[in-house]
Amino acid sequence: MTPRIFIDAPFAVGDAIVLPSPALRHVHALRLERGDALVLFNGSDGADWPGELVEIGRSRAVVRLGAPVAVERELGCAVTLAIGMPANDRMDVLVEKAGELGAAAIQPLVCARSIAMRRRRASCSASIARRSIRRARGPRVARRLRRPQSS
Repeated sequence: MTPRIFIDAPFAVGDAIVLPSPALRHVHALRLERGDALVLFNGSDGADWPGELVEIGRSRAVVRLGAPVAVERELGCAVTLAIGMPANDRMDVLVEKAGELGAAAIQPLVCARSIAMRRRRASCSASIARRSIRRARGPRVARRLRRPQSS
């Protein structure tokens, strides 16, 4: 199976993409060599970008991109998962698992016993989830909603 690597950048046909450090480590771990095929995706354009490894060294690898291939791995309807914000790092796991199950969006809810978590961290979890799932787009994390105060 052709390796599929997440790169958070816009792509164009024929681009020579210099792999960032995490992707470079992945390429080294897979023991890929010059001329090997791989697929890049950015999680925002809904496409897989086949490419060829044209240069590889200890501190640098370059991939030449081909034409994008549209992939449709999304559910037939958009599912939004509304969840009460849990304590600790459980939100990270919830975001990752929701992405794996196909949720299009996640709506955090601040309830009476919730522990507030920064939205940026939840969005980071969504970015991590995009890397581990085979979908072209990952879940979007909305702003958290507060429970109305009872009088």
